[in-house]
Amino acid sequence: MRILFFGRKNDPTTQRCVNHLVGLGFEVDSILSNSRNEPLPDDLGWIKYDYIICYRSYFILPKFLLESTKHFNINFHPGSPKYPGSGGINLALLNGDKEFGVTAHLMDEKVDAGQIIECRNFSVKDSDDLLTLLDRTHDFLFCLFLELTTKLSEHGNQFINESIKNNCYTWSEKKTTISEIDKLQTISANISKSELENRIRSLNHPNFPLEVNIHDYVFTIKGKI
Repeated sequence: MRILFFGRKNDPTTQRCVNHLVGLGFEVDSILSNSRNEPLPDDLGWIKYDYIICYRSYFILPKFLLESTKHFNINFHPGSPKYPGSGGINLALLNGDKEFGVTAHLMDEKVDAGQIIECRNFSVKDSDDLLTLLDRTHDFLFCLFLELTTKLSEHGNQFINESIKNNCYTWSEKKTTISEIDKLQTISANISKSELENRIRSLNHPNFPLEVNIHDYVFTIKGKI
């Protein structure tokens, strides 16, 4: 069985995923992305793969590639079906959710819209911020990847079909874009203390810090004094 695997550059878990697939006996070709809007290689589509698997990849796969596989195209989404699209972790924290999750689903033309194979939920703690919830989400996503791909190697397509048939999850109709999350990261100077603290908890990341706009000057939030 041949798998075309899409992952993320400079991500140790991506290589662990590839190693796991090879260890299960799959023949794997991998394509790794580094950033959003990165173009796909030009020579895709001429090899007929049995499966395409995406794990935290930035690429959005075109229809012709998804239609070229012999069996299924599976994506591992670092969020629950309540939050398709981008920023699910941010929104779960902003909304005060007590539960979050990760989702494995089939891919089609629309992002985060295909049939759901499996979802794993876990608690959001009062002490969680963006970094701690990200870490736990990625741990659960990797565990879901290991379990699902192992079952795929043992039981084949029957496992996927039965999982889709038996699960009770559906995607929310509201799909958030990355531009909507970006807007939330710029705040005004007259924001309330409670809302500021909620934004910091939910959105502030060392690589993507919150910004304050004052009279068209932008200031970066570093942390509490």
